[in-house]
Amino acid sequence: MCKTAQEVTARGHGVLHESQASSAAAKPDQSLNLREDREHAAETLQTIFLLTKAERNLFGLDDVFLNAFGITCEGLQYDEKDDYSESLYPYFFTPLSLDQLRAWPIDMKDRVTRESIERSKRNWSGYSVGSLHIAATQADTVVLPHFSQYKRRIREDYSTRLKSLTQWLPKDFSDTILLDDDFVDAVFYSLKFHPTDMWLDHQGRPHVMFCLEHDCESDERLLPGELLAIVAIMLTRLRHPSFKSHSIIPVMCFSFIKKMRGRILQAHFDKNGLIIRKSQIYDFTKPETAQPLVEIFLQFMTCKLVGDTKTALLR
Repeated sequence: MCKTAQEVTARGHGVLHESQASSAAAKPDQSLNLREDREHAAETLQTIFLLTKAERNLFGLDDVFLNAFGITCEGLQYDEKDDYSESLYPYFFTPLSLDQLRAWPIDMKDRVTRESIERSKRNWSGYSVGSLHIAATQADTVVLPHFSQYKRRIREDYSTRLKSLTQWLPKDFSDTILLDDDFVDAVFYSLKFHPTDMWLDHQGRPHVMFCLEHDCESDERLLPGELLAIVAIMLTRLRHPSFKSHSIIPVMCFSFIKKMRGRILQAHFDKNGLIIRKSQIYDFTKPETAQPLVEIFLQFMTCKLVGDTKTALLR
């Protein structure tokens, strides 16, 4: 059994801004609980960030490291019939059903979409999986256009992009609501990984979705870059006054690595510590086998944002 986050003895400093120390909750005891929850989450996440930043194993974090800080990693298992029923932990992203996704076929009558897809097919055979960063970028560009660029036929008389049908609003990482200045050097200017696209909920909920590219391979273990980026985003949101009434920051990451491969991660911090769900690593090198994998990523990209992020879960 992993140690709980309460067993962490190292302490972070200056985690939450002083102005965020109190909540506007109606009942004083609820306000105190929320404040304690947020302080506990931020302190533990700050410790995890600092020690992950110092970690020298770039190819994967072992169980000893994860267990020491109450980090639980489990498989991302989703069944459209029973959601995440195999998991003991709450979930915050419900993927679009495959039937619904396929009910919106790519609109090949749209000239820009058609030309983009044809160009992608021509380029696919020329992709080189030998270059680390380039290979990660190639996997990223195989998936993302299906979400952000290609139009889908919603009705006979109406086509639009998948991103327009979701709750996601694209944002730039330079926005301090996404990445605090304290984390920019470690996350955005790393030579080993690089965050790319990012989305926030247009209704202002704390959920975040982003993409990450790595200059390394993975053996299914959690990569330091994945953990650093996830924790930095959680800490930034906890510090921001817009989310002072939230104790949980749900994060979903689409992580692309060497040899045109990628996986999906979901993370949140609650009474059980830092919970990270990660899918298997998918291979996008062959066009004939990549399409069903692209659909899996699109189901999660077009997810419904769910879950209670305000309830004091650490009691």
